[in-house]
This record gives sequence, C-alpha cells and structure tokens, in this order.
Amino acid sequence: MNKFSCCLILASLFFCISCNEPAEEENYNGIKVYPANTWYWQFKQEPVLLLGASDYHNIFQRDDIVDELELLQAHGGNYVRNTMASREITDTHRDLWPYHIESTTEDSLINIYDLDKWNEAYWAKFKRMLEETAKRDLIVEI
Repeated sequence: MNKFSCCLILASLFFCISCNEPAEEENYNGIKVYPANTWYWQFKQEPVLLLGASDYHNIFQRDDIVDELELLQAHGGNYVRNTMASREITDTHRDLWPYHIESTTEDSLINIYDLDKWNEAYWAKFKRMLEETAKRDLIVEI
C-alpha cells in the first residue's frame, strides 16, 4: 500500500469518526445537521446556513488566501469548499502538486514526480488554509 492509499484511508476514518460520534454529544461544537430542521446545519450549537464563494476551486493554493477569506467574511460568508486539485497553470501561476518534483521535461506541462516524497510547500499551503479558516470560524469542505 502506498502513502496516498494510507492517507485516503486515514482521512476516511477521520471523517467517519468526526461526523458520526461527536455529533451525538450534547455539547458538540462542530458542524452537524440541525436537529430541529434538517434542511439546515448546526455549528457551535447554533443553526447556520452555509454561505460561500470563491473565484478559485482550490483556495488553499492561493498566495492571497487571507485577503480572499477576509473578502468572503466581509460579505457574510462562513463556508469554503476546497478541492485538492493541482491543475491551474498560467503565465504567472502554477499550482503545486502534493509530491516532490523529481525532474522536469521539455513540455512545461509535464513533470516527473517521486510518489515516495511529499512536496512540503504544497502541504504548508494546505496547513495555512486550515489555520486561517479556523481563526475566522469558517467551515471548510475538503
């Protein structure tokens, strides 16, 4: 089993544990379905409607993530949908990939990755996004 498979299994277990077990506790402050009206969510024991928007599908890759999160909050947003995609390539930006680049090719769109080594910069950006959203009580969907 490779590292990627292990991460998926661990993430799945964490999701199942965090979504099922704590939601039964009376004092649970995380997100769960609002028991009084299942069309809504509950966060910090209060009903909440999730509102979010971004012009970027994998917001954690943004260099200006703090500005983006503050803009979201300024407009009443409380929710971020983040994909773990790495596909944006423009003249001024290239998304990072989760794995270490072993070598590049003549085609700027193709790199050779070492699947046994993490790209620390990629995961540092992801960690920063989680820290910045937590500071602002924003709910993150991954």
